[in-house]
Amino acid sequence: MIESSLLELMPHTVTWSTSSTLDNYGVPTWASGAHSMAARISAKHHEVRDRHGVTREAAGVVWCASVVTSTFVPTVDDRLTLPDGTTPPVLRVEAFDDETDRHHYKVTLGY
Repeated sequence: MIESSLLELMPHTVTWSTSSTLDNYGVPTWASGAHSMAARISAKHHEVRDRHGVTREAAGVVWCASVVTSTFVPTVDDRLTLPDGTTPPVLRVEAFDDETDRHHYKVTLGY
């Protein structure tokens, strides 16, 4: 479980929508239920390797608190909606655990 002192450093709320299916053109459709998470958004231009090993330009990082009551685990196939309503591509999702459970996620966003 994430500590309340760390949650104070996460003033934003982001929303995750899971990928449901692909249409006939390979475009994903999104499940109707969404998962909100406390987050800290940091703009940081850097390079990162995506899940295919390709070097991509990243626009920033989002640190997300884990949702303890849910079995939801964010992936690069999901859609992340930022507080301003934008949905940048998700390049990487890294999970961090503490002694007891999933603690938080580091999400790298593209352009």
